[in-house]
Amino acid sequence: MMSMVVLSLLSLGGTVSLSGCAGSNQSLLEQNQPVDSGRRDFDTYFQEVDELRDEVNKLTDSQLYTFREPLVDALDADPDIGMAALLGETKKRVAKLRDFGITLDLQLVPSPKVLVDRGEMGSDDDKGLPEAIQESASRAMAYFDQHQKLLEKAESLEQKRGEVAERINRMSPDDDKRGYIETEIVGAGRVLDGSEKRLLGNTRTISHFLVGLVQVSDTGARQSLEDKCQRAVAQYDEDEKKKAEKPKFRGKRPVARPQQPAVRPTPRPVPVARPAPPPAPRPTPRPPTRAAGGDFEM
Repeated sequence: MMSMVVLSLLSLGGTVSLSGCAGSNQSLLEQNQPVDSGRRDFDTYFQEVDELRDEVNKLTDSQLYTFREPLVDALDADPDIGMAALLGETKKRVAKLRDFGITLDLQLVPSPKVLVDRGEMGSDDDKGLPEAIQESASRAMAYFDQHQKLLEKAESLEQKRGEVAERINRMSPDDDKRGYIETEIVGAGRVLDGSEKRLLGNTRTISHFLVGLVQVSDTGARQSLEDKCQRAVAQYDEDEKKKAEKPKFRGKRPVARPQQPAVRPTPRPVPVARPAPPPAPRPTPRPPTRAAGGDFEM
């Protein structure tokens, strides 16, 4: 269980001043001066708190301009224009684009993206405004994430402050550094509290800007694109249905004749050469006959 000393350090750190700071109510941490107690386990923690405070101090109000810059350039607005006035000018320009048939819609998740629907008119007269809206939103989201990480770090250091304060009970009551360390622990709480308030203030500013940018940019592009997609899908389904219902053949379907198996021709016998018949015998001449009168008959 946490001791009463630790509880008082943590809960009353913003109002109670302890000894060890040369009569000053502020710790060295609060005065942005280095802390050197000679105890590494304590000094390391004090250094972490100091580094966080320096990171937060770098997030000046002028840096909040960085995520507004693309819109200021696209609208040709005064660089010193307030955030509410900048959103108002953006709304006017978005409405003008809608008159030209261009609708927009800003989505923040999973990452900032501006949907653009140029409608049937197909006008390109957007003068880079959709790109400027998307770039401003992207920078604001990155800035928001940076603040969130620092807030988590501040919360972690605040929890660690209780562990560091608990170590004071292990120190000897006669240790001359004890009061010095107690004062710095209380001062660390005040530094963390101030850093957290500043981070939360910037975070609210960024959140209001993002919400406002979404609202002024929403002119129905998402719904329009979804309707077009649904119509395209419906038309595709209708075309496929007509193809399925359309007959593939017109008139009488031809009847295929059965094919007869091919008949291989019977090979003709090769004629065999026969020997020539022997020549017919020549007739024997008859002897001449004698005619009457003694002559031979020819």
